[in-house]
Amino acid sequence: MALIFTGTQRAYRATVTVTTTMSITLWVKGSPNAFSRHCETTAYNLTPSADGSCAFNRITNATNGNWQCSVANNGMTVADWNHIAWTYDGGSLSNAPIFYANAVAKTLSASTQPTGTLNMTFDQLEIGNRADAARPFGGAIGYFCLHNVVLTPGEIHQSMRFGSTPRGLVEFWPMLSALSIEPGYAGNAHGLTLDASAPTLATTNPPVVPSFLRSSLTRALGGAAVAVSTGQKNLPLMGVG
Repeated sequence: MALIFTGTQRAYRATVTVTTTMSITLWVKGSPNAFSRHCETTAYNLTPSADGSCAFNRITNATNGNWQCSVANNGMTVADWNHIAWTYDGGSLSNAPIFYANAVAKTLSASTQPTGTLNMTFDQLEIGNRADAARPFGGAIGYFCLHNVVLTPGEIHQSMRFGSTPRGLVEFWPMLSALSIEPGYAGNAHGLTLDASAPTLATTNPPVVPSFLRSSLTRALGGAAVAVSTGQKNLPLMGVG
């Protein structure tokens, strides 16, 4: 359950509103383009690099905030599936985000503290690119969650294990349709609309099946164990809830 962005597509987008605090969790795999986007709004963007490093940028009317986690610090291998999460309390300019790689908080390798007024207009969320299509992501994205709270380390682990966690959940997009509309599954009517050409369904999937999918698949298989190919490791799938 993931979608492959080839590095040329425009984005999936949704109109959402969150508060000054936020958390984003998702599964990713593949070698992104330089300065590409996992996601972007008018207020922030998540920027992966080809070497596996990740950055969080917070937009203001003066100096933007920028925090980075190098591949040396995050320990991720971009050819494998990785669960990543950023949490951030934008209520103060002195606050820094927290970055998690596979549910482990990592040391940020560089940072620029923002100055000025934070842009709190969380309106149009773009996934896999930015609005002008100039920062396409190259790789797969699955189980994208947006929250309006700062998730705890335990909740980050729960999101990695089960695909999502409920507190403050604005929307959960499994990224499983490759159609013009990707429905949200949190019950908040935030469907993603495809801007242009559709991504393709991934042939390998994150090593987790959310509860609502697992129960459906189990029934379809007559109670047999659920298994999908992760293309990474022969591990038992998580998400037995």
